[in-house]
Amino acid sequence: MSALNIHWLTLGEIKLRCSISFAIDPREWKEKTGWATSNAFEIDVVAVTEKKAHVLMRNCRRLRDDGSLIEEASAFYAFKITGVGWKMYAFSDITFPV
Repeated sequence: MSALNIHWLTLGEIKLRCSISFAIDPREWKEKTGWATSNAFEIDVVAVTEKKAHVLMRNCRRLRDDGSLIEEASAFYAFKITGVGWKMYAFSDITFPV
């Protein structure tokens, strides 16, 4: 299997970053915050073609094992079809830490 070379573009308040690896390591974030699960989120597939899709996530609540709230978040994700399936290539999130 050949390596998949995808450039990630993340938009933040003061930074713009392009990289060839995912911008967030979920395992590292889980260890840092105690994140166990997410709930209450709404997913809306805004538009989809044979090659691309845009998805919104609203009102996500990220929780620890004990149910305490870490943060709330909303995000936009862009996906494209590749030789190995659908892959995310861009996202922008807004988080509200507690």
